Amino acid sequence: MKKNLFISFLFISVLILVVGCTNNTKKALEENDPKYCEKIGNIEKKADCFSVLAIATLEEKYCGMINIVDLSGPCYTAVAMEKNDEYICTKLKSERHREACIDGVFLKKTIKDHNMANCKIMHQEISKGLCYITVFKIKEDISLCKMIDGEDQNLCKLFYVKTTKDSSKCNEIGDPMMRATCTNLK
Repeated sequence: MKKNLFISFLFISVLILVVGCTNNTKKALEENDPKYCEKIGNIEKKADCFSVLAIATLEEKYCGMINIVDLSGPCYTAVAMEKNDEYICTKLKSERHREACIDGVFLKKTIKDHNMANCKIMHQEISKGLCYITVFKIKEDISLCKMIDGEDQNLCKLFYVKTTKDSSKCNEIGDPMMRATCTNLK
């Protein structure tokens, strides 16, 4: 009996905690006030609250209220991408997060403008590959694949074959496994 009572109490406590966090986030949004986020005890849920508030209001100052670098980075990136403003990324302390943020802004600009020049100035190779593949998907020009380094070049060519149904390009794929996948596409 005591065990069931304890489990019921524990369940209700957890439910109140979860609903409280949800209500605090909702109140923070309704009143545009971070004080409700500050009341949340769980660090990740508090960071989520500040992130939601920052993205909803496009105010990066709320990202600055997140005390954990790995949780503030995505917040700044989301706001920077929404505002199309890479300057916001300079507020990130971690070089890795700063570069990923700037690359995210340039990727969004690339998608909007179909301008491949943005791909060349990206910092991280994975971002460059994603950028070129994105432009490729828009323009369907296999020559763009040559601008990509490493395995992403093979992936780009695979996308080309899948999109255009031109299987003659499978022979240009260097990786034997991807080439086999390519030739089996229908």
